Amino acid sequence: MNVWEENHRRKKVGTSTIDDLYDCYYNELVLWADTILNDMDMAEDLVQDLFVALWEKGIDRQLESKGVRAYLYTAVRNKAVRALKGERKTVEF
Repeated sequence: MNVWEENHRRKKVGTSTIDDLYDCYYNELVLWADTILNDMDMAEDLVQDLFVALWEKGIDRQLESKGVRAYLYTAVRNKAVRALKGERKTVEF
């Protein structure tokens, strides 16, 4: 049984799939964000913020199993790039 089949099974009994996505992808997404940001603490915060936003919006229920990993990696990349752009703006006067 793959992760998504397990998630769907759990969802039927009332367990949130966002927890499963977090458990499955958190570490690799933090490493991905760190390669962009070169700041592990910032990478951890960014990925945690992403999962909170997904949970608040209920997006985990809308993701299709085949595209979830790509969606998460793209979301992390976009948030990391925005964070870097914001960081540059605060440094420049």
